[in-house]
Amino acid sequence: MFRLISSVTALVLLGVSTLSAASPTSSSENREPWEWTLAQRLAVRLDPARIAERQLQAELRDGNQHRAAGTQRKPAPRERVDNYSIDGRQHPEILLPHELFDGLITGFVPDSERQTRQRKNFRAAIMAAGFDEQLFWAQLSSAASDYVAYKYDDASHRDRDRGCRLAFDALNAARQVFGQDRFDRFLYQGVAPLTQVASATTAADPATELQRLAAGCR
Repeated sequence: MFRLISSVTALVLLGVSTLSAASPTSSSENREPWEWTLAQRLAVRLDPARIAERQLQAELRDGNQHRAAGTQRKPAPRERVDNYSIDGRQHPEILLPHELFDGLITGFVPDSERQTRQRKNFRAAIMAAGFDEQLFWAQLSSAASDYVAYKYDDASHRDRDRGCRLAFDALNAARQVFGQDRFDRFLYQGVAPLTQVASATTAADPATELQRLAAGCR
């Protein structure tokens, strides 16, 4: 499993404005994870009560695992709207498409052994979505070439807004190649269960910052 680490300063992969105060409707939570709107994702994701609830669930699962193994666990720090984690196996619906896309792009990591391992992680999901695995990676490589070059060039990371724009353009290019509904469904069914996001932000308004990231920093 790979882990995505987000730290929001002026940008990141990963609140509280008027969105965080909104109560998610039952209709939104009855939708499939890939069908949620950005506003619905952020309302649930950044609600302090929901953050506390998710942490409690995680602590219970962790405690059960430690008891089964006969080991002790350290108490986890309380999570806040500006410092929290999301496990895509449990809550895929509150991950954002660009976060999942960034996880998928690890299939292009330059190290050949790591690349092989990452692509193996995605193999079952790619096949379950009805994609030809070899063709999938070839088409994704073409759609995301500029972002992949940025992502794995350490020097380029000085311009993070540029990376945000490239990621947004690459995601939309991939949606055009594979079909938006089909590709988003693949991200939430196939990539989300492999994804963990940790967010720590110094932004005054985390919701607005996440909206900016989701829009490609434009």
